[in-house]
Amino acid sequence: PPRALKMVHHVSRFWGTRGYFNEGRQWLAAALVRTGEPSLARANVLRVAGSFAAQQGDYTAAMAFTAQSLEILHQHGDTQARQAALDAYGWLTYDRYQPVASIKAFSECIDLLRQAGATVELALVLAARVHARCLDEVDEVASRRDLVDALRIATAAPDPYAVAMVQVAWGKLELRTGHASAAVAQFEAAVFALHALQEQRDLAFAMLHLAEALFAAARIEAASSRVEQARHLFQTLDVKQGMALCLWLAGEMGLRQGRIDDALHEFQACLTLCMDIADRATAARTLIGLADLALQLGHTADAAKLFRAAERQLETLPAFRPAAEVARAVAIARRVQASPAAVTAESLSLITARVEPWLL
Repeated sequence: PPRALKMVHHVSRFWGTRGYFNEGRQWLAAALVRTGEPSLARANVLRVAGSFAAQQGDYTAAMAFTAQSLEILHQHGDTQARQAALDAYGWLTYDRYQPVASIKAFSECIDLLRQAGATVELALVLAARVHARCLDEVDEVASRRDLVDALRIATAAPDPYAVAMVQVAWGKLELRTGHASAAVAQFEAAVFALHALQEQRDLAFAMLHLAEALFAAARIEAASSRVEQARHLFQTLDVKQGMALCLWLAGEMGLRQGRIDDALHEFQACLTLCMDIADRATAARTLIGLADLALQLGHTADAAKLFRAAERQLETLPAFRPAAEVARAVAIARRVQASPAAVTAESLSLITARVEPWLL
């Protein structure tokens, strides 16, 4: 019954806020099995179940739970709960590199928030939509318009956390459009604010993004320091996706600095973790890094095999096309063509056609 579901909802949140996601999921699973009747209480339980599943890296279950929650909420017309579910679904599809679904969810959420006259929540979701746009062919004009609007709202509130989140999104846009120094400035401001606010999870991701921007700006030592700080935070918080990204970036920095053994160790650890959490995008990036490493060691046939493995991952993620990685992928493919084990001309032209817009 609804009252029992509400109680389970609150008990599971009690466990979740303390980091005991297994216990929270057990309570939720038991409740969901016992009641199949669509209701607002069930929709809220499904949304929390999705959140817990995502925290543990089970994105398939997380998306299924959240989609069910949205379906119920659409029928019952609870605007506030639907806003929360759309925001959650936008981030879940973002984490799975599905920009169309992510942008759609955030846009629907923004419409509801504008109708409700929301302020800070609106600023946060406007910033979230910029993150989603950065996964695909980014509309820079629309994204900057969203950021200006979000920053105005967050500053007027005033809400330091919302301002920091807008700065993170602004940094992502600057990095995505090739302005590494501008990205560094935005991420540094966000890191400073989030550290003061003690928002550990958001701080870890902001620090990781700062490390990426510093790496893009060729400030390798500063990037190494920041990625280690981010890795420590992710390990403390048990955020596996963040840990995988740190391992990949550390491998890239090792490769750039000629520390081949260190790079190999980081890449191998990253692939192991990616398999555990089914993170195909980071796995593809890592395989491209390993292919580059193999080429540097003169192992052309191995590089070709690694590149083909990366390509298989990318085929499942048609929207995942980060400029730096795909440029390297095309370069690697061209360099291994002379090898008997090289990729085929058809394979090369397929990936080149997919990524060519990012190389202009």
